[in-house]
Amino acid sequence: MRILKHLLKSIVFVSILGNIYCSEPKQLAIGEGFVLKDGVCLHETPSAKSKCLDSLSNGNRFEILNKGKFDKEKGEYSLWFEVRIDGKEGYINQNEEIFKSDIITIIHDSFSPLRYTGKQKLNLVSVPSIKGDVIEVLPENTEIDIIGGSLFKYEIEGKIASWGKIKTRSGKIGYVFLGFTVGSNYKPYDFDENRDEVESYSGLYIPNAAHPVFWIDPGVEKGTDEKCEKLNLKGESSDRLKYFKVTSLTTHMNIRYFQIEKDFYTYYWDHREKRGCISAWVSEKDGIYSEYDLFSWSSAKYGSKYDLRLINLLSSEFMTPLQDVSSLKITELPRKNTKSPNLFKVTYNIYDEGYDKEKVHSALYSKKNGIFSLALPWMGARQELVDINNDGIDEWVVTNANYVLYYAFDGSIFNKVLEWNKENACDITINERDQVAIEEDEENKNIKCNIYLSQNNLNIKAGKEKIAYKLIDGKLISGSGSE
Repeated sequence: MRILKHLLKSIVFVSILGNIYCSEPKQLAIGEGFVLKDGVCLHETPSAKSKCLDSLSNGNRFEILNKGKFDKEKGEYSLWFEVRIDGKEGYINQNEEIFKSDIITIIHDSFSPLRYTGKQKLNLVSVPSIKGDVIEVLPENTEIDIIGGSLFKYEIEGKIASWGKIKTRSGKIGYVFLGFTVGSNYKPYDFDENRDEVESYSGLYIPNAAHPVFWIDPGVEKGTDEKCEKLNLKGESSDRLKYFKVTSLTTHMNIRYFQIEKDFYTYYWDHREKRGCISAWVSEKDGIYSEYDLFSWSSAKYGSKYDLRLINLLSSEFMTPLQDVSSLKITELPRKNTKSPNLFKVTYNIYDEGYDKEKVHSALYSKKNGIFSLALPWMGARQELVDINNDGIDEWVVTNANYVLYYAFDGSIFNKVLEWNKENACDITINERDQVAIEEDEENKNIKCNIYLSQNNLNIKAGKEKIAYKLIDGKLISGSGSE
């Protein structure tokens, strides 16, 4: 009996150890979220059609485990937060924040610049909202340590900025709207400018002129550091010299100088080749310094011209996020049919990690009930609207050097229903998976295909053979009734 008791104790002990050492470690949160309105759905999967595990209420808080989850339905990274609340994991659509303002999220360590309260007092609140309870009133000229920030921008009293999570010198943690703070360009009454040493620094420098003045020795000798391969700077476009990344700071004769470094590349469709670089000093008198990144600076300066919700959406695009709001162009496209959605051509510059311009990005967005959605992630050299099935809803045809692509709108996005590779005249794919079968014989070895519309059909003609397709429920169906 005693042996049996010892055996049972051993089994229990081993079981406990197994639970301790064999269980999966808890995933660390990258941020936190706050529910501001009742009824926010916690989805089972990153899909609007998935089960609602819980309906969250005003005042609930949740942990953010990931952002930009893969949407299985769309086959792309989409606007979803992976979250955890009270031990339950699920997904919340980022539109709950961008377009509905039902939640607000804070990402940890997303902001590092030093800020000040400036010449005004500032409320430290319990949640990132103007409705938050005041924890403490921060005095004038208070230095602020930022330990997190909101993923999206907000507009309060005409200022566009993020909410910041901060820790005070007294150890209290709360939230302030960063639009009411000032950066390191602001100098408190005890700021010492009379220092000549070089210190590590970070931020963004925007020259006032198209071709800024560069210094080897700040305020003494003009030129650029010889460690870089020389470039013909006068031959560079203004877009390539528009922004610079700051790495160091020094002063000379009470003027601040920023050290900037930049690599220049020639970009090809599948790679890039370095062709030179710049390392030099620039004066605060010849440009603007911002302690923030390009998106934060440009959205604060130019964001009021646009729908801020669209700005936030574009900044969240996984592969091609909006960085420079000043380069943004939005054009509403004419509609042939009133049933068709409002479509907008959106273009903006894409920059690399050192603010060298890579390309101009162009995409198509739809707008329904005030909510913007990515309808087509890229646009070719030529586009046109056609109504294949005469249902009053336009389809979209994109043409470039090698391909003709037909897209059908499903209410939010355009799905590709036909792809024609013009380099191989009869290389045609239907509904992204079915290859059009063209029978070859001795008479039509060099057969050529053509596509045309007639009688509510999309027709593919190959020599004397013709296949007619109808557009039904967003898919092309052959005349025989099979896809």
